[in-house]
Amino acid sequence: MSGPAEEGGTPRRGPFSALRHRRFAIFWVAAAVSTTGTWLSNLAVPFVIFEMTHSATWVGIGAAAQFIPNVLMGPLGGAWADRFDRRRVLIGTQIFGSVAALILFFVVASGTQNPLLVILPVTLQGIFGGLNLPSWQALVHDLVPREDIQSAVTLNTMQFNVGRALGPALAGILIGTLGPSPAFLLNSASFVFVLVALIAIGGGARRALAKPRISALRSFGTALSYIRRQRGIAVSIIVSIAIGILFNPVFNLTIILAATVYDAGGLELGIMTAAAGVGALVAGPIVASSKHPLSLVTLAGMLGVGAAVLVLGAVENYIAAVAALVVAGAGFLTVIAGVNTAIQLIVTDRMRGSVIAVRIMLYTLSMAVGALIMGGIADWLGVRESLMIAGAAMLLLGLLLLLRRDAGIGRLDDPQDEQ
Repeated sequence: MSGPAEEGGTPRRGPFSALRHRRFAIFWVAAAVSTTGTWLSNLAVPFVIFEMTHSATWVGIGAAAQFIPNVLMGPLGGAWADRFDRRRVLIGTQIFGSVAALILFFVVASGTQNPLLVILPVTLQGIFGGLNLPSWQALVHDLVPREDIQSAVTLNTMQFNVGRALGPALAGILIGTLGPSPAFLLNSASFVFVLVALIAIGGGARRALAKPRISALRSFGTALSYIRRQRGIAVSIIVSIAIGILFNPVFNLTIILAATVYDAGGLELGIMTAAAGVGALVAGPIVASSKHPLSLVTLAGMLGVGAAVLVLGAVENYIAAVAALVVAGAGFLTVIAGVNTAIQLIVTDRMRGSVIAVRIMLYTLSMAVGALIMGGIADWLGVRESLMIAGAAMLLLGLLLLLRRDAGIGRLDDPQDEQ
């Protein structure tokens, strides 16, 4: 919904124009705090599992344990996003997510050496995350007018990377001083900020459109058929899948790289894992204010990610590795903001929640697959070799999409479906 700043004329838009809208601004700040807590946990979980097992494969299994339940809950989460008040859906999922994080704190604080006991609450977090994400992303569209969608989507991605920058850095300090368990306690507490924000924005956000009560699986199937007809959305999802497989596992591999190649302590590890978030924060305002077509912006991001990950695997110098991660983070934000904005601008309102759910499901599934594949390659060939393979594959995909005409990167600029 529009805020008071819009009355009496249309203000000049900029990279932060979505923050003019009070409800979006409240939600954005709370989300940044909560995401910081999530990234505290995201660093601490693979650290704990690697300390227990000294296995990249087990680290990949831990990541898959969160992502796969997230995928399975996606159809139900998408149906809820289109059928119910999204704010109420988010309130429920945030409460249960906080409880799951608290369980993880008690498990790790107990001193267990069984990775399966860590994976169980991580799986619960994946379940609630799958129910949460479609309503979360659809709510962004509800809180701002169409002309500020690109700013809102990019800012939403930026808050994710604010957490990605601050969370790992704080987690590194905690791990080096107090151990990993406080990270999970702080993550549980961070959910409260989103709950307060959801109460503060009240019922002013637009509710989901009334739809016939159909099953979640039927809603999912309808969304898949719709995506096949909308090639711009299909290309956006293909790029999301590529990022999930080839870049998202880099976060877990960075933890192993820091331990095995650079013999890094908690602070050095925190710097490495925060570097990608810092790069995203630098790129965010540039992407949000860009006047270039989304296709060009996204392609530049893909090539940047591919080149940076390739360099990360090749270099042996710690400072050079950190610099490569900064560039990779900037490219990651560029790609994700580009494809998410394209989907939001192309999709018809009646299919918004379901299509977003499909995008999230396939992206999350790709992260699970990527974590398992890249973890296995790291154990087989080495962590540096796995990174170079991922970087080269991303570069190749970017070039292939550039060369395709009817179903290539240019489809990201398709107009909105008015049906």
